[in-house]
Amino acid sequence: MIYSIFDIVKILPKTNCGECGYKTCMAFAIVVIKNGEPLEKCRYLPKEAQNIATAIKEQQKSGTGSSREALETSKSAMRKKITSLDFKSLAAGLDAKYEEHDGSGCLIIDYFGKSVRIFKDRILYQADMNVDPWDDILLYNYVYSQGNAAPTGRWISFNELPGALSDTLGLNLTPLTMMDCEDMTISDLQRDAGKIGAQPVLIETAADIALYLKPLGRIPILLLYYRAEPEEGVKAQLQFLFDANVGSYLDFEGAFFLINRIKGVLAG
Repeated sequence: MIYSIFDIVKILPKTNCGECGYKTCMAFAIVVIKNGEPLEKCRYLPKEAQNIATAIKEQQKSGTGSSREALETSKSAMRKKITSLDFKSLAAGLDAKYEEHDGSGCLIIDYFGKSVRIFKDRILYQADMNVDPWDDILLYNYVYSQGNAAPTGRWISFNELPGALSDTLGLNLTPLTMMDCEDMTISDLQRDAGKIGAQPVLIETAADIALYLKPLGRIPILLLYYRAEPEEGVKAQLQFLFDANVGSYLDFEGAFFLINRIKGVLAG
């Protein structure tokens, strides 16, 4: 058996205690599978999980499930999935443009304010883009969704995403959509988020400022900034909310990756 991130989450205490050095059980599970972090760093593993810990070590040694192997396997699988899709008919629903180049059709999609060309065998990014190796998988999944859902204007948290596992695993996913920004002012946020197209928006919220961002095609995200309250011991934080249409385009893992890409951009 090849253990996945969610297999690890299932055996963790799901208390997000942080004693392992990571803020959430989900974050710890990711580095166990992707980066080889020892599972035993969690002090609260049940006794029955020790055999799993041994199996995880063997999996890490063999490289099975590692970032590089998983990436290449995922790319190959996604290219096969989209081979039979009619890009031209999907363009409108994905908020994309369809073009032909050298006899091959491609979708031109806006990704973090830049135009990306998606072919069935490759993806071309603009030269000035800071590309993550996993961007290909996110974009292929977005296309494969064959979505055609306009934004609803209703904002939802991670716990409400399809497949979020918050109910089945009893896992509080709220920390995954929060970002500590102790040194980030509202001006800093507007400047950095503005570079990827975020704009202030007026909505009813307790946040000090709200920004509307469309990082990918038809998927809007709302950024809510809360100032620090030193007297209460509360740090400044940024919260991410999805439009309720996100389930038509991305699964839980895709949405999780997208949020982390935004965090990376804002963190510089």
